[in-house]
Amino acid sequence: MINKDDFIKALSNPDWYNQGLIYTISDGKDTCTKALYKTWVEFVDDIPRLVENKTTFKIQGFETYNKEIYNKCFSLSTVWMKPVDCHAYFSYEGQGSFDTHADPCEVAIFVCEGTKVLTINNDEVRLNKNDHVFIKSNTPHKAYHETDCLSLSFGTYEYGNNNVKDLGIKL
Repeated sequence: MINKDDFIKALSNPDWYNQGLIYTISDGKDTCTKALYKTWVEFVDDIPRLVENKTTFKIQGFETYNKEIYNKCFSLSTVWMKPVDCHAYFSYEGQGSFDTHADPCEVAIFVCEGTKVLTINNDEVRLNKNDHVFIKSNTPHKAYHETDCLSLSFGTYEYGNNNVKDLGIKL
C-alpha cells in the first residue's frame, strides 16, 4: 500500500504538519509536532536528531494518501458499519510504540515493510510484510518492532454531533 519513500514524502510535507497530522511517539505517548515545534522548518531541521534517537513517527489522515488506502478504508467501513480512518506508523528495530492499551474501536493493522510483534490478550502475533491482523474493540494489545517497520492502522470513529462541544453560540 505504501513504502518507506511514501512515508518520508508525507513526513516532509508542510501540509501534513500544518494540519496537525504528524506525531512523534516516545515513552508511550504521542505528541503532535505542531505542539513541539513552532514551525514546519524547525520540525524538518530536527528530523535527523529524531531519527538518531529512533523516535517513532505517526501520521494521521493517511486515508487521503492514495486510492488503495482510501478503498481499504471504504471496504472496512462497510464491514464495521462506521467510518474508518488510517494512521501510518514508522518505528525502528527494537522499539515499541504505546504501552499495553485497548482502543475503543475495531482496529486492523497491516505491515507494509518490516516485522512487528503484537501482544494481543497475552498472545503473540508476528506480522511480516503484507500480513495483517484484526483487533476487536477494547482488546488489550501492544506492539514491538523486531526490525524497522512501516505499518498502517485502520480504525473506526464516530461522526456527527457526538464530537461537537456546545459553546452556547446562538444564531
